[in-house]
Amino acid sequence: MKRYLAKIMALVAVLCLATPFAAFARKEEKTEASAPRYSVSGFKGPEIEMAPTEAQKEELRWVKVYEDERVTGYYDPDTLHPAALPQTGYDLDRVFVTARVIYSDDKKTAEHFRESYKGVLGKKEKVQKGVAEYRFDLPAKTYTVLSFALYTDKGRVIEEMTDPGENQAVEYDTFEAALWAVCAREMGH
Repeated sequence: MKRYLAKIMALVAVLCLATPFAAFARKEEKTEASAPRYSVSGFKGPEIEMAPTEAQKEELRWVKVYEDERVTGYYDPDTLHPAALPQTGYDLDRVFVTARVIYSDDKKTAEHFRESYKGVLGKKEKVQKGVAEYRFDLPAKTYTVLSFALYTDKGRVIEEMTDPGENQAVEYDTFEAALWAVCAREMGH
């Protein structure tokens, strides 16, 4: 009986020690087998992942909400927030958001901007995007552009507005309507 118990204890000890080594070996085996490979002049190694550039990070922060033949509209989710009130905290009916539009390269849009900014645009320069800060009054379905900047494809600002504009009604099937819908959804309207 003692001999039988000794054999069982030896077997248990071997299994206890062998299991972690087997799991480690399987993990190493999996890692080697599943690592993507590429070949450069015969060298085989793991795939290298490049960190995104600042320009790529900037592009990734914008969410597309609207598109038509002349513009593609985006908003920055990090800037969407309700108005702050001193006594009660937040006003979920009034919402701020930063948005941008990228203008299409179609002939009609290009001609419109070329004519509108005749003395401002360089020879090979064209209007590329506009960035605006909006305030939406959700129940009234109105908005105000608080600030706006128009940029060329060279990154130069050719028009800037820093004074809030007039309060305007949100019109159906426009970029502002898409922004209003996003703000209403985010504030639970």
